[in-house]
Amino acid sequence: MNKSKIVGSSAEPRRFWQEPRRFGKGAQAPALVDGASLSDPEVQAALFQHRMSRAIRMVLGQAGQSLKEYVNDPITRSDDLTYDRMVRLLRGESIMQFSDVFFWAQRSGAVRRDLALNQFGWTETVKR
Repeated sequence: MNKSKIVGSSAEPRRFWQEPRRFGKGAQAPALVDGASLSDPEVQAALFQHRMSRAIRMVLGQAGQSLKEYVNDPITRSDDLTYDRMVRLLRGESIMQFSDVFFWAQRSGAVRRDLALNQFGWTETVKR
């Protein structure tokens, strides 16, 4: 990976994917761009967000709710979690914050289990 890569809040986690549009989708491990290293904390964070995005999509699908319905529901609504922002997070266009992780973990046992399994077990491999 180019050492002059973008860092901070303007970075896109999906930039590490060979197919950025696949960020947060599919059961298969993502293929990383040449030069991306699993030892790079930014790549690790991108993989974490990818897994979170998949878990969130799964939870919404099982509930039969669209993302727009969920974030606009008076029961689940949060002022910090707008539809546009959530779309960017799930697509890997913006970096997920700890508060986003905890928001979803508080609301879904499936997300909590996925976090525990993947964050501490990393059961998924990454293709090259």
